[in-house]
Amino acid sequence: MQLRLELQSTKKGSLFMVDYIMKVKGATNGLAAIGEPVSKQDQVMNLLGGLDFDYNAVVTAINIRDDKISVEIIHNMQLAFENRLEQQSSVDQISTMAANYVSSSNNRGGERRYNSSRGHSYTSFTPNANNYNYRGCGCGGRYI
Repeated sequence: MQLRLELQSTKKGSLFMVDYIMKVKGATNGLAAIGEPVSKQDQVMNLLGGLDFDYNAVVTAINIRDDKISVEIIHNMQLAFENRLEQQSSVDQISTMAANYVSSSNNRGGERRYNSSRGHSYTSFTPNANNYNYRGCGCGGRYI
């Protein structure tokens, strides 16, 4: 009873696909060893039932097939799909890193503001003790 419950409640979660398949296979083999073999159809249903939404494409592709599919083929499909997900994740991470690099290199040195008055600063100010060092020579309003 315990092995059957383990088989039915096994979820892939954060496991690698190989580990998930081995866990399901271990429970299936354990049940067969005590005289309660699991049918191929039940093995397929348990394998597919423990997958999360990332694998919906594989689950759908297997479920719409008219012919019976072997457990080994399902293992291969799951492993191939996991490999594809990892490749896409790697590409997405590289793209994100490249975008972050471009973004950060565009902002180096802080925010740049350009004076659109072509070298003339038309800032009105009243001289006081705090801004006598101000130069209105097109420096973008910075204090020097």
